[in-house]
Amino acid sequence: YMKIKTFLLILACTCVTISASAGNNKTYEQLWNKVKSAEKSDLPRDGIKLCDEIYAKANTENNGQQMLKAFLRRMYLRKKIDNDSIEVDINSLKNWQQREKRPIMKSVLSYLLAKYQGSNNNNDDSLKLAYIRESLKDRDDLASTTSTASWQEIITKGSKSDYFAHDMYHLMVHSDIELLYNHNANIQRFANDIYHKAITYYSGHNNRDGELVLILDSLNYARSQGLNNDSYYDGLKLLKNEFTDSPVCAQIYLELANKLINSKNNKGALDLLNEAVSKYPSYKNINEIKNEITTIKRPKALISGIPNVLYPGDPLKITVTYSNISELQLNNEDINDSNDNKPIKSNTYKFALKTNNNYSQNDTTLTMPALGLGRYSLSAKGSYDNADINVTRLFVLNRKIEDKNQIVVLDGKTGYPVKDAKVDIVYGNDDKENVVTAYTTDVDGTCSFALPDKNKNYFAKVSKGNDKAFPKISLGYYYGYYYNINDPKVENTNIQLFTDRAIYRPGQTIQVNGVEYTQTGDDAVVCPGKQCNVTLHDNNGKVIAENKVTTNDFGSFSTQFTLPANILNGGCFIDADEKGATTIRVEEYKRP
Repeated sequence: YMKIKTFLLILACTCVTISASAGNNKTYEQLWNKVKSAEKSDLPRDGIKLCDEIYAKANTENNGQQMLKAFLRRMYLRKKIDNDSIEVDINSLKNWQQREKRPIMKSVLSYLLAKYQGSNNNNDDSLKLAYIRESLKDRDDLASTTSTASWQEIITKGSKSDYFAHDMYHLMVHSDIELLYNHNANIQRFANDIYHKAITYYSGHNNRDGELVLILDSLNYARSQGLNNDSYYDGLKLLKNEFTDSPVCAQIYLELANKLINSKNNKGALDLLNEAVSKYPSYKNINEIKNEITTIKRPKALISGIPNVLYPGDPLKITVTYSNISELQLNNEDINDSNDNKPIKSNTYKFALKTNNNYSQNDTTLTMPALGLGRYSLSAKGSYDNADINVTRLFVLNRKIEDKNQIVVLDGKTGYPVKDAKVDIVYGNDDKENVVTAYTTDVDGTCSFALPDKNKNYFAKVSKGNDKAFPKISLGYYYGYYYNINDPKVENTNIQLFTDRAIYRPGQTIQVNGVEYTQTGDDAVVCPGKQCNVTLHDNNGKVIAENKVTTNDFGSFSTQFTLPANILNGGCFIDADEKGATTIRVEEYKRP
């Protein structure tokens, strides 16, 4: 549709009398450039005087669109000076509408007054409806006026405008209907009557494309007001059979195909879309349909269920969701020492998959060979995403003993303490970490220390030989959470959270693992069979998602979150019933 440009929708400030001036000797372009310059220099009074000149020139030349543009721009500029003059402004607009004899101008002014009635929180719908009726009264004049030709200054051509030869009637119908959403049954009947009259008009003038566009719009309007999906799609099927001669019918095929896709009937959807391309190759949005065909046929593979921590020698089971492929190729990269100057070691594994010819989604579980110690990045060929796996024997706990932190390093399978593990205390970003100090665990697998600055978020990096625990452990204060300082006589419950990486892209899946344990003094015991809520928050603390989990026999749990595609870059945090938390970052990035 065509749309009235933004400035037409800004009803602001006083406009009582606009007097003639010397602007008649200048072109409209010159005058409007001066208005822009005045606004850029924050000189609204100068802009108002210039709008006076434009209005006087347009009035002399009977140029309605320039008059209206100057009138409304002047209102906007006056609002900057006096924000309380809106009623006087609207009265001026009403007076103009009542005096106006030109049918098209009177229709546009009536629409603007109807829009004001809706935006002014006025509960009296009768006046708004009266203005809408007035805006559509001179239908023949509206339909014979090509808006983009005579009103190009204040009308922007929309995507459906050419179905109506860019006339003003369809523009007024569309604009008025936009004022009638989310209202009662009487208003809905009023809107349906507008659609009925417009559909009848274009049908009577043999405009099949325009008729179908309006019928589809009326169906969508009804759906937005409560029409159930079955009735909506039944209506589409009837239209598909009735309007076989109109290229716009291709849009109905697309809607019906999307319904089948949502029902996981990709083969049926593909048949419909191919039929649409064959029947309506001249449909102006045919590429939208072709793109949907490409999407259905595209080979896809998504890997999931991958633990972020794996004990060496344990099998790696992977869940694969796929379509349109008969073989899955998994690339497993050793990223222990990856940097720009050193090649990354990579292994490739191939798995045959069961296929079908219906383009549907399939699921299977694959088992990969056991991995040695290290960090790995696993990806499927053709997939944009990847998952990091950390193979280690080391399981690390961080707890508080009075005013000190204590790191406990245990064997991830046996639970036995690990002696002589190295614990580096670091501060800074992943790209530039500084080791503050280093410790070694004792026979009990522990080392204790006080942080230099309790207001900074330090991390502990734990290793023993070539076995490196990952991810690093966050210490101290972050996002308003402190670890509990334990009284020797008080039992405290803590949850330690781990994520599969530190940085994510919007839309990616976060794998979260956690361990719940109780601590009384120096003693810590894991908590099997416990429920807790794990919550993902954005940078402002707003909850994005929440999952309920239950710990297994070892006190651990795992869950996943998918980041929204439109999430802002920056820090996010995950907490578990306020017993523990961890942070991540969201960035548009490429792994080195």
